[in-house]
Amino acid sequence: MAADQKTTIQFTATLTREPDSSATFIAIPVNVFEIFGIRGRVPVAGTLNGSAFRSSIFPYGGVHYLGVNRDLRESTGLKAGDLVDVVMQYDAETRVITPPEDLAKTLSQNAQALKNWKKLSYSHQREYIDAIEKAVKSETRSARIEQTVSSLITVIRHEKK
Repeated sequence: MAADQKTTIQFTATLTREPDSSATFIAIPVNVFEIFGIRGRVPVAGTLNGSAFRSSIFPYGGVHYLGVNRDLRESTGLKAGDLVDVVMQYDAETRVITPPEDLAKTLSQNAQALKNWKKLSYSHQREYIDAIEKAVKSETRSARIEQTVSSLITVIRHEKK
């Protein structure tokens, strides 16, 4: 069964917080497999209370969930317990990250790090870039770039063993 890229899902749900954690999520109240033809992770795009987002929904215990990270909560003004108007549909667009110039330059100087960077998923690349771009001081930014490259090289060493 192929994903129906044209179906739009609309619903209102409560933004739930995991106990003893800051993690928040929205349970998808429809049968995702029947709509999109996918049982696993489904890339989606849409709006939360009118604010655009792009993410994935994930299955757990027979239900799909949309994780709502801090950045998305802050940009939408949402907090756990709020009712959220959700509009989403299957996101068929390729997800591509363009590294900032300083990271790209450093990666280009290390073939193994660059090779591993290209193997990373969109989400993992975004996590590295978010950490780098949130640095306030230039020294912190440079250190985070070096840490990123170092961890990418470490991955290679562990894979070779």
